[in-house]
Amino acid sequence: MRDYQRHAIDTIEKYLSSDSQKQALIKMPTGTGKTGVIAVASHMSMGNILIIVPNAILPEQIKYEIEDAFWEKINCNNITNKKDIKIIKEDDTLEYIEHINMQILIITIQRLLILSKEKKTNSFSRLVQCTKAIFFDEGHRELAEIWAIVIKEFKCKKVLFTATPYRNDKALFNIDEQFVYRYSIQEALHDKSICNIKFEKLHTRLREKNTIDELIDFIINLVDKQDKRILIRMENKYSIETMVKKINEKINNIAAGFHSECSKSPNLFNKGQEIYAIKNQYNVFIHSDMLIEGLDFCELDTLIILDSFYNSRSFIQQIGRVLRNNEEKKQAIVFLWENEYEKWLEQWELYIRNDSQDQNVEYIEGFFRERFLFEEDFYKEVKIPKKANIFTTDKSVFNEVKNRITDKITGKVDLTYKVDYEERKREYLFWIMCYEKRMPSKFFDFKYYEDKSLQMVVLLEVKKNNKYFIFYQDTSNFSVPISELDIIQVAAEDFYKLIPDEFEIQNTRYTQTMQRRIGPHTQDITGFKLNSVPNNTNERMSFCRNVSGVMRGEKTVKRYVSPIKATISDKESGTYMDYVDWARKIVGIWITKSRSNLYFDRYSKIVAPPTSLPTSILLEIDKNIKDRKTGREFYLESSCIQINSNKQFTMIINHEPYICNIGNLRTNKISVNTPFKNRYEVVENKEKNILLETYLNKGNFRLYYREKNIMYNDKVHFSPNITTYYSKAEEWSMWKSIQVIDELATCKDEKLGDKTITTTWPPQSTFNVIINEIEKNYPYIKYIVCDDQNEEMADFIALSVEKEKCYFIHCKQKKKSLSASDFQDVCGQAIKNIQYIITSNWSDLEHIDKHISRWKTTWKYTHTPKKGREITWNINRLVKAPKIEDNNGIIRYGTIDDFVEQFKKINTSYQGEKEVWIVQGGLSKQGLKKEIERVKSSTKQKEQVTQLIWYLQSTQDIIINAGGKLKIVCQP
Repeated sequence: MRDYQRHAIDTIEKYLSSDSQKQALIKMPTGTGKTGVIAVASHMSMGNILIIVPNAILPEQIKYEIEDAFWEKINCNNITNKKDIKIIKEDDTLEYIEHINMQILIITIQRLLILSKEKKTNSFSRLVQCTKAIFFDEGHRELAEIWAIVIKEFKCKKVLFTATPYRNDKALFNIDEQFVYRYSIQEALHDKSICNIKFEKLHTRLREKNTIDELIDFIINLVDKQDKRILIRMENKYSIETMVKKINEKINNIAAGFHSECSKSPNLFNKGQEIYAIKNQYNVFIHSDMLIEGLDFCELDTLIILDSFYNSRSFIQQIGRVLRNNEEKKQAIVFLWENEYEKWLEQWELYIRNDSQDQNVEYIEGFFRERFLFEEDFYKEVKIPKKANIFTTDKSVFNEVKNRITDKITGKVDLTYKVDYEERKREYLFWIMCYEKRMPSKFFDFKYYEDKSLQMVVLLEVKKNNKYFIFYQDTSNFSVPISELDIIQVAAEDFYKLIPDEFEIQNTRYTQTMQRRIGPHTQDITGFKLNSVPNNTNERMSFCRNVSGVMRGEKTVKRYVSPIKATISDKESGTYMDYVDWARKIVGIWITKSRSNLYFDRYSKIVAPPTSLPTSILLEIDKNIKDRKTGREFYLESSCIQINSNKQFTMIINHEPYICNIGNLRTNKISVNTPFKNRYEVVENKEKNILLETYLNKGNFRLYYREKNIMYNDKVHFSPNITTYYSKAEEWSMWKSIQVIDELATCKDEKLGDKTITTTWPPQSTFNVIINEIEKNYPYIKYIVCDDQNEEMADFIALSVEKEKCYFIHCKQKKKSLSASDFQDVCGQAIKNIQYIITSNWSDLEHIDKHISRWKTTWKYTHTPKKGREITWNINRLVKAPKIEDNNGIIRYGTIDDFVEQFKKINTSYQGEKEVWIVQGGLSKQGLKKEIERVKSSTKQKEQVTQLIWYLQSTQDIIINAGGKLKIVCQP
């Protein structure tokens, strides 16, 4: 035995003979003979010893080692009084344990947890009572909290063995510092207890799908020419199976794969312990998690990490598999992707420092991290979030802003610990400061507990085309004093440009510009591809406060933009130069891009300050208020108050009236001036209480004007988007939803048309035109059923099984007209049957059976002209159905039952889409275009057109809110 093993055994022996109620800790790197220590300690200890191991690979291996293999290695084959060793397996009831006194029992954590929860047997209580000491192998793992619950049931001595450092062991297991033995990785490398390690880079190009053959050739070369025994880590079953197959196709049976979900087949195994039986048959062993720890396979000398780990502990454990010494092994080699090489090499170096008890390195949230010590070169490593409040000015204000921000922070924070860096270039000026913020805890009134946090302030000034753009962020939320400096926020319209056309909007927040006495005034909408959804009336009468979503490209980035706050935030961080480049790209967009994202056209428009006076003010408060004069706190609700001709309004606070003034009207810097000034403050928390007047002037009031329904909020004036006039009809959001069918211009009737044909809906009927249109231009629609006559859900229901889409088609034929009245019947039919769009539960459609019965009959209609005899139409309601092959291979046409089955599938599917067609043969698209574009003409738009536009808009609102899509079909 080696000296360090003897020291570990001595520590255990002293602990077992002590009165300590805590636990002992033995820390030894993988490959240094930890199992040998367990072997000696378990045999020399009195009573039953329970060895707990972390996975199913280890029980057989540990048993073999402590029973025979270890003793053979140290040439001690004649040891007397060795204990019997037994593995506790799934079917073990432990009835025998009460009759034994000197045994070594081995159990996995998983099995021990199961035993602890079994109520029917006394197996767990027997084990607790008869165990004299526990040796807990790898007692550091992520699930240690769960294991600790079980371990606490045992009142015996407990020795924890670990190969990787984990200082939090103390919190979980209550380690006795008198009985701790640590043998560091540095000592092991120095003593050559384990082999040296070399890290090498794998070209990232080999990561691409089209270069997998090159990667396999690289692996085979290591085996064929360098005689390597290789362990490969991949993330999932599919990757493992593919790699095993491709390697073995080039050289027969040199690769084996291990994954719990693999079905047992040649070269694939679903249990890690099977590696011992086949380890001499293969050269390459590929796995996901099975072979990370507990594997004693000293011939392995090469590790290739193709899929990275989510924590450094698993990374260190995996490296341990190739560090075990072997007579033929000169060194272990670890291959890492070149783009991840620096990260994992740094983790290895930090691990060595942590393992050597460097107090400035800790294992926190899955990674080894070095304590931040406010070094001067901190800026090289700090990760700056890509976010900012952005301002603009005609001259450089960098120095002035920096000094004012520093003074502001210094006035509120003890800057004992701070460090900053400044960089001055012709194109930009950059400053960053990190500081320690110390504040009393907010949980007490008259007790003190100091909360410490690391804060950061970033200031960047970018010069472009003789303009200066100020990018500012501060984690303590200290704002730039705009009123004291000659700077303004970047205009909201410019922030619209920061949402590219391909941007996928997932969240938006908007506020009503119209004054409301009841109902919501601000709404948060979350969903998918919101910019692909047609606008609605609510959006047109609201202004957009912020949007967020994702930009997809080489990488996916989530972006948040608040136009009225002049704020942007990308959910990623980078170096200070990454931040500078990010900011300069934003400025470049503003300089070169002329058009905003069309998504914002749906909202209220930004307008110039009106010349008239506001009529009312909405004070958005709803906060606890503190009266600094009396010390009393009370709740103050939001309120809407009339403004008089002197620009004054009366505010009631705690039954006391205050006459307040509106300042800076006809500008975008309107303010509320109050007589109470410093008396009242808004209670946010002990750190952030602010004066009520200051709070209001931070964008928490709104002004309303009669002029064009204008509303002012937070430095911007808005006017609701209620126009029905457009310079181009294409600017109307619903225009692209209007489809033209030329034949509708010749229609005489909705259903009958040319009355000489009675076997189908005749030509010159709307029904006939729609069916022909589907046949000609919608090949993916395979089913059409007519539901016309008596409480129909639609005139026609069409299905595309391929697209999982259902079409509800409503038809009307009126004389050429632009009247909203002519749409009442057809739009009303669509709206009153909205349940068929909303409902995804088939059983909720109470009247569906009535419709199904109708579909199985024919469409009948009788007409007697003034001159001539009676004409009767008798038409099959199943207008179109596909050919279907049944289970016997017989080809037949689909039936109503087949239609119902597919209708039900689409209607109840999460992926199913619903589209409503409103067909009005009397509407002319060109006629509507002429009226919409009346803005170019001196004549007014016809009132019936205004009514029609709003009627169609409201119909679309209802259908979209129900989860459907609207299409208007008309003549040219």
